[in-house]
Amino acid sequence: MSDHIIKTIEQLKDEIAKVEEAVRPKKSLANQLCEMAGIPPAYSGIDDPSAAPQPMMIRRNAFYGKPLSTCMKEILEMRVNLPVKEATLEEIFAGLKQGGYDLDASGANEADQKRGVSIALGKNSQTFHRVASGDYGLVAWYPNIREKRAGPPPRSAPVVPTASETPKNEDPTVKYARALRETASGSPRVFTTEGGPEEVQ
Repeated sequence: MSDHIIKTIEQLKDEIAKVEEAVRPKKSLANQLCEMAGIPPAYSGIDDPSAAPQPMMIRRNAFYGKPLSTCMKEILEMRVNLPVKEATLEEIFAGLKQGGYDLDASGANEADQKRGVSIALGKNSQTFHRVASGDYGLVAWYPNIREKRAGPPPRSAPVVPTASETPKNEDPTVKYARALRETASGSPRVFTTEGGPEEVQ
């Protein structure tokens, strides 16, 4: 229940941040007009870094005992309404720590743990996708992604006709290939002066 409430709060914060970002230019213009008129600014904190949207909130111990891939997927799902829903490796790692995931299983130190998380993201290509910027998203977000095409199918060997199927004007090269095949199958052959095979009696 608490996870659902937290997700709802995050969605509300995202919507509020979008509205505030949309009116920011108008507030700035109003302050400029106030300055020209010699009166105090109408709005404060427009360029204040502390007024920027706060980091994503994840309930403490939300990821305890869960598989790594499940935790990373939930982190990305929480970001779906952000202006940039994709996350960097650092952001995913920070989310795992905030949610209480046991990162010791991924490595002895932070560098090894981040490497383990990166490897897990790369291996699970059915769920996670790395975009051109290097950020990570969910495959479900990109329906137009084309799967890597498999290589061309192996070429089959040419079919060589048997003696009964051989036309009179058969190419000597084809005759030679057929003779080799029939020799390998146990029927010894010699070649006539015309280039065709002849059974050894």
